[in-house]
Amino acid sequence: MLFVVVATSATPPRGTAASPDTLLLAKDTVKSSCPSPEKLDELKVGTMAKQWLDYDEPLLADRWLEYAEHYQAHFPATPLSKPMKMLEIGVQSGGSSRLWKQYYGADLTYVGMDIDPETVRAAKPSEDLFVLVGDQSNATRLGEICKAHGPFDMVIDDGGHTTELILASLEFLFPNDDCLTADGVYAIEDLHTIMSKDAVPDPRALYDIAGRGHYGMHVHWKLSQSSFQWRDKPCVPEPTEAEALAAIKADPIAPVWSAKLAGMHLYDSMAFLHRGKTITHMTRVMRGADFLEPAHSAGGGIYAPHAPADSPGYSKEIADLEMKLEKAKKEVAEHSQKLSLLRSKERAR
Repeated sequence: MLFVVVATSATPPRGTAASPDTLLLAKDTVKSSCPSPEKLDELKVGTMAKQWLDYDEPLLADRWLEYAEHYQAHFPATPLSKPMKMLEIGVQSGGSSRLWKQYYGADLTYVGMDIDPETVRAAKPSEDLFVLVGDQSNATRLGEICKAHGPFDMVIDDGGHTTELILASLEFLFPNDDCLTADGVYAIEDLHTIMSKDAVPDPRALYDIAGRGHYGMHVHWKLSQSSFQWRDKPCVPEPTEAEALAAIKADPIAPVWSAKLAGMHLYDSMAFLHRGKTITHMTRVMRGADFLEPAHSAGGGIYAPHAPADSPGYSKEIADLEMKLEKAKKEVAEHSQKLSLLRSKERAR
């Protein structure tokens, strides 16, 4: 079941107390077009949505209620079966850190990262709740946090919400074994910024996270003829993980992080990326002997593998431009790191 919560007024300025009129409380915020307070009260005790609505600590928690059921579906269930770690990019007022600690309890180590030094006020090391200052586009800083506190079982990007920032964090954190566990989950929030020309000047760059990521999960199919010629050579050795990874790195469409992508789930404003082993093959099961040749297989049909540049609507020119774009992104990331270091040195003087 989905709910919409509408705030009666804007979030108060940083550092000021939120009055009862501005808190996201169901009794004050539900309008006639939304579920009644009685309906909200019907939420089962123990659900994340119910916990968010019952939150009453001082640090402001500003959430879209619909996110709760998606987190429950993709993040580990509570109580945790073992101690786990979470990295949340974007701490702001600090209420989210309290919500996650309330939900998972003492078995969760929470690490928040924010560009604003004031956000460290939410830190409580005695509760394994840490808040660190850093820019999510700075690979050096991300690496330092991963080395000190990772790998994380859950990563949430609730940071700057621009294309540059979302991609910078994803491309560094997701494939990095120091940052995300082998079966970790990476969540991206507030993807409705794809409708903002200021945050996302080119929408394709953002929705291509799903398209290019999903494409990358299939690159291994180019390496094995047995995947296509299964009747003639059903037992041809499949590619190794190293061969599959090399193919992904060489492909102009597939992002490198897709080598560790096991699955994706997309929702309004949210994406969940599940990490897993590099895919090298699928396991086909065949039983019975009465075979009817598929009509589309004559002359190769849909089972004839092709290079990306041979795909309909895909040209060598596009491939070259995308490779140049990837190179430019890396250069921008390098310059950004250098700039951050220079600024840090200037502030230290």
